[in-house]
Amino acid sequence: MAAFPAQQEPERGQLQLHGPGAEKIEMAVDFLSPQRLKGERAETLRFSLRVTANQEEHSVKYICLGYIQPGKFENMAESERHAMLDECFDYDDQLRSNGHFAAGEALQPPGTAMTLYWKNGKVAVTDGPYAETKEQLGGILVLEARDLNHAIQLISQHPGVKYGPWEIRPAADLNEMIRESERRRRKDGGR
Repeated sequence: MAAFPAQQEPERGQLQLHGPGAEKIEMAVDFLSPQRLKGERAETLRFSLRVTANQEEHSVKYICLGYIQPGKFENMAESERHAMLDECFDYDDQLRSNGHFAAGEALQPPGTAMTLYWKNGKVAVTDGPYAETKEQLGGILVLEARDLNHAIQLISQHPGVKYGPWEIRPAADLNEMIRESERRRRKDGGR
């Protein structure tokens, strides 16, 4: 199995796996030098490559924004809060074990937010969220799904839907724009 087409060399630190058997790779390489790795570092790299190679080939990342009404969580009885959290974390574990949970974070209340924006030629900072809304952003989940319908199906089963709305957006793939920018910056003398 060739890792790269013969005419294209990988960029430093990049490894591409293609074709059947990619998930069974048994080689570990130090990306900063051509040396083979041994021991614990090699095992860690092999594990990472297997996980990456086993993900669905056509998955797309979706940013899922979970909202809740201000005070709703804080005003729940402790037993209700615990039940909600346990149910949500259990579903997150299911998403994780099925390769759909890429990342997720809960957010502190909006009063802890700072908003930055450009004004009169410099950065201005204000306390609080960017916009006052009926619901507050409570958390972010990065989901991997086949398509938008699959993402909707997965989030519609999330227990958090019972406590507030979710917004689902496909993540923008900026890889090509980043590569183009890197080429421009190298050409312009490495700003």
